[in-house]
Amino acid sequence: MPSSFLEDLQRFGPDATDPAPVTLEAARDYCARLTASHYENFSVVTWLTPRPLRPAFASIYAFCRWSDDLGDEVGDPSRAKQLLGWWRGELKAMYEGNASHPVMRALAETVAEFTIPIDPFLALISAFEQDQTVTDYDSYDQLLDYCSRSANPVGHLVLYLGRAYNAENARLADQTCTGLQLANFWQDVARDLAIGRVVSPARGPHAVRISRGGPPRPPVHPGLRRAAPLRGRPAPARSCSQDRRSWPGCRWSWPSTSTCSREAGWRSWI
Repeated sequence: MPSSFLEDLQRFGPDATDPAPVTLEAARDYCARLTASHYENFSVVTWLTPRPLRPAFASIYAFCRWSDDLGDEVGDPSRAKQLLGWWRGELKAMYEGNASHPVMRALAETVAEFTIPIDPFLALISAFEQDQTVTDYDSYDQLLDYCSRSANPVGHLVLYLGRAYNAENARLADQTCTGLQLANFWQDVARDLAIGRVVSPARGPHAVRISRGGPPRPPVHPGLRRAAPLRGRPAPARSCSQDRRSWPGCRWSWPSTSTCSREAGWRSWI
């Protein structure tokens, strides 16, 4: 477990002894530091982000970061489930007006300003809880169900921040987020295999056979090269690219030759 997260868990977690009250300003600063300091393969908040929205983006990222770390960094699935249960309790307390954790203090301001319901946050916690008990996926539909809780809620939250949430925009955001989640799965097959997780569907027309007895860190897992059946499926990301012109009020500039993720034999606009 990263020492910084361990320290934060000891300071703000369920076992914290006599935690000091956190002011709203301190909560905002905490979320901003967490957003700026944690490594991601993309920048969450940049100078392109409208300045008035930066605290809101930081508070939502901090919630996601804590949820992810509680699930992945504890090292004990049983303990992780306990902590995620505590985190759900903190979320519900925040919606009832009793926020105490610095992330929840900052998030409460965001939720109130943008009228964000609790459902996307609960869905994310549910996905991280599932990670503690489910390591293999038998079907593509099961994998999509997981994406509907691990990725799609993030798109909904961004729509709320842009005051653009409606059924059609949510549908398009779901396609985008699911496609990106699947791309992340395909690129991380070797890493997931090393920690005992296989997210490629084992059965059905899109099955990809990946042996747990293979090399722990292959540069490109052989199963990916045998993923030709996935070519026949209109992946959510491909559907998103087909629907790109239907986003209201947006102008799109697409390259004449798509930038593709081909590791699993399907294309995703990235």
